[in-house]
Amino acid sequence: IPVVSFNQAAEGCGAACFIGQDYETAGYDLGKYMFDLMGGKGTYIVASCGPTDVALIAREAGIDAAAAEYPDIKKITTIDIGTDLTNAYSVIENAYLANPDVTAILGVDVYSEAIGSFIEDYELEGKVYAAGFDLTEGMLGHIKNGSVQLTVGQNPFLQGYYSVYECYMNLKYGVDFLDIDTGAQMVTKDNVEDVVPE
Repeated sequence: IPVVSFNQAAEGCGAACFIGQDYETAGYDLGKYMFDLMGGKGTYIVASCGPTDVALIAREAGIDAAAAEYPDIKKITTIDIGTDLTNAYSVIENAYLANPDVTAILGVDVYSEAIGSFIEDYELEGKVYAAGFDLTEGMLGHIKNGSVQLTVGQNPFLQGYYSVYECYMNLKYGVDFLDIDTGAQMVTKDNVEDVVPE
């Protein structure tokens, strides 16, 4: 029975293909956009709900690779915000209070939404930049109100659709399985009105 891996690959699982985002490229695209927005200067903190998760490590590596292209951009630390928005908020708050001169807080997962909530509550719009991943209703709201400048979608519809489609084509016609990168959907204030929450 052929197995298709989608959204997150499991190394050595024997999947015939992987359909999902290229994590490192997506992280790089996020970092490049944000560091350009920051004028190539400043410091950043990475917020991750799973600092040992393979996909999130790759996204962070992409951000760090983008930062390496800017001599005046420096990373402060990576914080583990966990998988609860209330806890994530508290961890972000503590990280900011310990580093009040930080220029940007960059999330690598769906709990990035807590960054926007913190910036909004502390009225840090225009002082601290923010970005993250996924197109939740809350995150899109933060983009609209300016507390977050960028969120990156990974096209979950295509991940599910192509997984089923490839299985069907293989069973019906013997078509070989193919890895598919579902991309990094860059959502900013310029296009947020056209985006439907995931």
